[in-house]
Amino acid sequence: MVVLNERDNGALIDNESFYKFKNFRTGSVISVAPALVGHAWSPTHVDLAAMRAENEERALHKAEDERRKKKAEAEQQKRVAEQQRREAEQKRLDDERRFAQERWEERYKNPIAFVSVKEISEEFESNSIVAEEKYADQMVAVTGVVDSVDDSMFDQNAVTVSIGVPDGYQCFGEFGCTRMPDMSFASVSCSHKRSDPVIRSLKKGMNLEVRGIVYSESTGIRLKNCRYYEI
Repeated sequence: MVVLNERDNGALIDNESFYKFKNFRTGSVISVAPALVGHAWSPTHVDLAAMRAENEERALHKAEDERRKKKAEAEQQKRVAEQQRREAEQKRLDDERRFAQERWEERYKNPIAFVSVKEISEEFESNSIVAEEKYADQMVAVTGVVDSVDDSMFDQNAVTVSIGVPDGYQCFGEFGCTRMPDMSFASVSCSHKRSDPVIRSLKKGMNLEVRGIVYSESTGIRLKNCRYYEI
């Protein structure tokens, strides 16, 4: 850089015959005879080709630095955008799971019917078509007694809980009352994975209410997603 006057800076752009200086502010070129300024700007003192090559190399380095900087910024923006996308997707999935769980809990709180094992069995025996239309894929609360907690005949890794009708009583006047086993063989069953902790809390003879979704009647009334409430 050359100080041309009190206001302007410039640069030597040619020193072959006349010394030519370019004004950075105005863009104008000033030519000066060598005799006026001596040999300070002559080719033997100032190698313009080397200066141009140095300036070009410096410009290339600067451009490469800018390219790398922009690439790094773009990659950072891409990473941030991807992270935000993943967080938004995770939030969407979490919200969906939460809403689904809330809907399930609402179904458990508000079953469409409160019936005994005997009552719902009699409905299916009376007219299975009407009963299926009423109960299929619906949450019901069924009261009964645990008949068995045993291996499933359909899946060796599953356990079937069978809920039946409690024994009744028959009275004979002054001779008192006696327990009479239920002979209807009505039942409702639920299947669980063998690892499900809930099956370890159930015992034959327990009076309870089971809540679950009705999904089969071909092999007896079967519920899924069962929860048990001792009564």
